[in-house]
Parts: sequence; C-alpha cells; structure tokens
Amino acid sequence: MAGGPTGPLRPAPQRRLSTLSGILLGLAVLASAGFVVVLGVVIFLFVSGYSGPNDPTSFGGLFPLAIGLFLLAGVPAGMLTAVLWAGFAFSLRRRP
Repeated sequence: MAGGPTGPLRPAPQRRLSTLSGILLGLAVLASAGFVVVLGVVIFLFVSGYSGPNDPTSFGGLFPLAIGLFLLAGVPAGMLTAVLWAGFAFSLRRRP
C-alpha cells in the first residue's frame, strides 16, 4: 500500500508539529540576530551623533538617520521576532 493515513505521503500530526517547531525556531533565531544587528547600528549612530560637535545639545546629522533606521527597520524586525518566538512557544504547547 502506498502510504496510509500516516504513511510517507501524509505525515503524522506529531511529526508535522515537530517540523513546524524546528522551522519556527530557526526563523526566530535568525530574526533575533537581525534585530540585534539593526539595534546595534542604531545605537552606534545615536552615540556617534554625540561625539561629533562639542555642543552636546545640538543634533548631528546622525540622529535623524538613527531614528529613521529604528522606525523603518528596527520596529518591524522586533515585531517579526516577537511573532516568531510566540509561534514557536505556541507550537511547543500544542505538543501532546
């Protein structure tokens, strides 16, 4: 017989859930690493803005860039990371 209800053509729900958990874990780790890189660049740009002029109250050209990078890349990356980790945690809770 070429695969019953849990044969090679249709894996068992336990195996599908385990595969999904592994995929979610891998994507969550990659998204977390990307978020850390974006956050590191934003912090670097923000700190570099203070070291430019002698007057610490003046805004350097790097502050708007740091804020824009955080809003356009950091926030979506953080949200994606949170969703992937939540999906991974939910898939672990669904295991029997």
